[in-house]
Amino acid sequence: MILGRTKLYWFVASFLALTIIVSLYILEGVNREEKDRIRDLSYLSVLADYEFYFGRDKIRLSDISTKIERLEKELGTDSVVHIKTSKSVKFSTIIELVKAVQETGHTRIGLPTIFKSTQWLGAGESEIQVFAQDCTAADKKPEIKIEKIENENLYIELNSQPISFNRVSVELSSTLNKTEDKTVCVQASNEIAYGRVAEILEISRRAGAENIRLMMDRRKPVKK
Repeated sequence: MILGRTKLYWFVASFLALTIIVSLYILEGVNREEKDRIRDLSYLSVLADYEFYFGRDKIRLSDISTKIERLEKELGTDSVVHIKTSKSVKFSTIIELVKAVQETGHTRIGLPTIFKSTQWLGAGESEIQVFAQDCTAADKKPEIKIEKIENENLYIELNSQPISFNRVSVELSSTLNKTEDKTVCVQASNEIAYGRVAEILEISRRAGAENIRLMMDRRKPVKK
């Protein structure tokens, strides 16, 4: 009798364990499908200068409005457009892409600020919200200008004053602590690789910036 109960116990336990495993496998598949769907709807990838993909579809800047319309219809207007790019893409390419998204009326745009080697780590804490928008003196917002001089060295100004790379965080943090508006304006030479700009964006985020305005360098032509 005891042996029969033991067999029944192990049979029921095995059945429940198998049921749980199958359920988890199915749930994992559903979650993976949902993640793939969200990625196709909201990830804008830049594989090289002016080579764009929305999800798995290769697109032109003129195609973005259709993609954003689908994104907002299926995921809502509050969904973030995640821009996925390598460090080597030119800043001018990134800012043109941000502007193209904004021109559709969608303003929630995330740019990567943290990379491992040359690859973006993914959405979440490695992103910061950005806008393509010029700043004026009347705005009185912290403004960072970045120029590459030579041998990959950067020339940086904070509020029109030269500053070393190592001092940006301290000085910017001090400035942001004095204002409720945690917006920072960033302008970089068009030819600078985005990875160098991303370093400043990450420093700005850690210094307390919540929004970033990306400013076009109008002294040099930008490819259309």
